[in-house]
Amino acid sequence: MPSQIILFDQSRSASHLLAKVLSKQPKLEKLHSLYSACRGKQVEWLTSDDWENGMAEADYSAFKASARTATADKILLIHDHPFSSAHPEHVQSFINSSSTIPPIPENFTSIPDTLLLHTNTIPVLTIRDPRLAVSSAYRVLTSFGFSHGSGRPNFLISTTLVWQRRLYNFFCSHGVQPMVIDADDIMTDPGYCRFVCEKLDLEPELACIEWEKITEEEKANIHPMLYASQMGLLESTGLDASRAAKNLDFVVEEKKWDDEFGDDVPMVREMVESGIPHYQYLRERRLRM
Repeated sequence: MPSQIILFDQSRSASHLLAKVLSKQPKLEKLHSLYSACRGKQVEWLTSDDWENGMAEADYSAFKASARTATADKILLIHDHPFSSAHPEHVQSFINSSSTIPPIPENFTSIPDTLLLHTNTIPVLTIRDPRLAVSSAYRVLTSFGFSHGSGRPNFLISTTLVWQRRLYNFFCSHGVQPMVIDADDIMTDPGYCRFVCEKLDLEPELACIEWEKITEEEKANIHPMLYASQMGLLESTGLDASRAAKNLDFVVEEKKWDDEFGDDVPMVREMVESGIPHYQYLRERRLRM
């Protein structure tokens, strides 16, 4: 049995759908956002006028956390964006050097190796076609009240697939094979959802593939940002294959971008184009039935 499952997600890659699929598993003990304090400090820094000067030393304290452990006979499920815990120096280096992948794999996060490489850890990396993931991230960030996709520095680090690629390389360099899951597979195939549960040493028959839509009372009590970021899932009642990349006409989709994203279209396209090679690399290594 795994000791922990660390779910690192590309933004807008159906990771919350995957978490929903796993939500009825009695073996799991969920711990969301291990480094949640980091992201707030990170956004404050990257949306400031002087972000190029680096993060304030006093804010580095957010990038420290102790290892968490599950109770006996439970598997700890940790779910977070990899960029949320990325060390500020690595974040700034990425913004300055774009999609460069270091030749020697390294842990770019502030999460200690002892936690990432804990015995019997299964790392899960979710991915999605950048043409969908990047455009969706822009919409969500705008719905949060950020203009221009929250600005170039923050938009770049929160939409790139470099973090997923680097995590894959890091785990492989230590003899740990990450489980790469493409959003398309989760969205379109209940059998695949059960297969994922089986591979995680969970109970396939308990895969959650249907659920109740959010009620008006629940909606009134949910944080607006949480609703905005998970609206598609919260308003659904099960898997939705219509949102899968293989079921969309991207010629039609991309024609909408000029009107929707205006002056920020070049930035959106830049992140889509830079992400395609990493997506293809990881997709070739995804979990298959």
